[in-house]
Amino acid sequence: MNKYISNALSEIDKVNISRLEHPGEGALDTASCRFLAALMRSCLSKRVLEFGSGFSSFIIAREIASRENNFLLSLYNSSDSMAIARDAIDNSDFHANVKFYYAPQKLSFYGGRLLMSYSLPDNLSPAHEPFDLVLISPSKCNSSICEASFRDSFPSLCEGGFIVISGANSIGFDWQKAYKDIAVFRLLEGIGKGVMVVEKIKNGKPAKLSLFSAIKAASSTIYSLFY
Repeated sequence: MNKYISNALSEIDKVNISRLEHPGEGALDTASCRFLAALMRSCLSKRVLEFGSGFSSFIIAREIASRENNFLLSLYNSSDSMAIARDAIDNSDFHANVKFYYAPQKLSFYGGRLLMSYSLPDNLSPAHEPFDLVLISPSKCNSSICEASFRDSFPSLCEGGFIVISGANSIGFDWQKAYKDIAVFRLLEGIGKGVMVVEKIKNGKPAKLSLFSAIKAASSTIYSLFY
């Protein structure tokens, strides 16, 4: 197992999240938050991209606040969740460079795969300084939005960086084989509702998947629109 992930797992109990801090149901569970913070401490993350603003934004901002040139870009389709997260950070005793971006969801094609995605800002591109960690934790976590978020963020992640996906026990990852030559997927089933940690090995384009896989992805995406 990657040394940073191993270190995070061994240090997870040292991350303090009080009952007064955590807002309860609807927020990223405390176990996943502790692992996220422990991983960020292990690999000294300072530039983070987040899909799904909330309590996780507070945790990320707290972890990067002491690091030079820190930056958190938090994207979500809920202005209410972003406002709560922004207020919590503004009223904290730490100071991090945080930008919230309202990102409505939309249907998009990725190499023939119909997925639900977020509307991204124009400056999210490999031409800018890459992120070293990405968190994908939308409230309605399904394979479609997670795959789209993964595909959108992977080019903007540095080599050796991590993508963390919460709620992974209930998400299908049949699309991960498209990245088998450029990324390593590790499922940590016992943390919260499961955490998928993906290590980017190198830059590269994902492989094309079968027509059957594309039809399956489209069916799942359409189903998620109604349920």
